[in-house]
Amino acid sequence: MLQIAWEEGIDTMIATPHYRHRYIENTPERLEERLQMAREAARKIDPKFRIYLGNEIYFSHSSVEALQGGRALTMADSNYTLVEFSTSKPYQEIEAALRDFQMGGYQPIVAHAERYDCLLEEPSRVEELVEQGAYIQVNASTVIGGNGRSGKSFVKKLLKYELVHFVGTDAHGVNKRAPEMKKCEAYLRKKVGSAYAEDLCGGNAWKILRKEYL
Repeated sequence: MLQIAWEEGIDTMIATPHYRHRYIENTPERLEERLQMAREAARKIDPKFRIYLGNEIYFSHSSVEALQGGRALTMADSNYTLVEFSTSKPYQEIEAALRDFQMGGYQPIVAHAERYDCLLEEPSRVEELVEQGAYIQVNASTVIGGNGRSGKSFVKKLLKYELVHFVGTDAHGVNKRAPEMKKCEAYLRKKVGSAYAEDLCGGNAWKILRKEYL
């Protein structure tokens, strides 16, 4: 996966292993060990290849508590946190959950926003979430149509109004959901311009690493 990422032009990444209360609770210590293994493998590809650590947190009512207690991780030790929801979760509950993160001192990023039924039904709700301080991430594969026409059309609407802040690989393996970005970045440069494409595919993520506000 690291070799594929490097060949795709990715030289810096924030790895986001899943965290789900009572189901997937790898300790930060265990993840730190795996991070060092991944960094060692990355250095063999190129000394400039950098990897940072975070979690993709599957929301539960204990998520903020898990962050505050150090059981779940923010993105690269910043205040940004990547949050995933059930695809059928009602909009009002997503809105309330994001508010809970903000009240806890975190800046929530909605993971793969194109998957949630309530947002697909009413794309204007994404604008509401952004206005309330949330950030939006979509998957590179969806941008280029790899997850069907409806997902691509939805993301296209969000991009038109600059309601997307991050494009991620959602990488899970070398065959299915490989860490591919090059084709997506080329598409974005053509459709939304180089400046916004650069923000989506890396510029905004660098602000996370520098602990800056978007």
